[in-house]
Amino acid sequence: MAALSSWWVILLGVTAIAAAWGYTGGSNPYGYKGLGEMSVFIFFGVVATMGSYYVQTLEINWVSFAASVPMGSLSCALLAINNIRDRAQDELAGKRTLAVRLGDRGSRVFFVLLLVSAYIFAALTGHIWVLLTLVTGPMTYFISKKVLQGATGSQLIPLLGSTGKLQLLFAITFAGSLAL
Repeated sequence: MAALSSWWVILLGVTAIAAAWGYTGGSNPYGYKGLGEMSVFIFFGVVATMGSYYVQTLEINWVSFAASVPMGSLSCALLAINNIRDRAQDELAGKRTLAVRLGDRGSRVFFVLLLVSAYIFAALTGHIWVLLTLVTGPMTYFISKKVLQGATGSQLIPLLGSTGKLQLLFAITFAGSLAL
């Protein structure tokens, strides 16, 4: 499908593969420089969502961008909570992930802001039905509360799983609301 829509969609795919490799591969991985979240946001959010929209409609618009932000934010949240869990060990190993750069409290606040931004940008699509995503609000509150209260180590593992479930449930309700 991508090859039938435009040559640059193929180029984006090749770029995404190179970005995935460069995250931890090679002699100078950018994932250990605090740039992992930006890459995840771009490739799992903007590129994946807008690219999927483009190959189906052959157009790009504001709504497709606004819809890409929640997906990118929630993908980043998965990486962020994982990096919170590994922050102390990463710092000792010289990995300068965003969690290391922001410190414990800053990385926890950043994680919550990623979750909250998903709802804000969903609302910016202008579709009233996106209010359906609020059914995932209690899950967001529970995860955020535990993270802000200082969950560490093995306590973060179930929260990582819950963040993945949140992303899935949010995506389902968000897609359904946009379809309405």
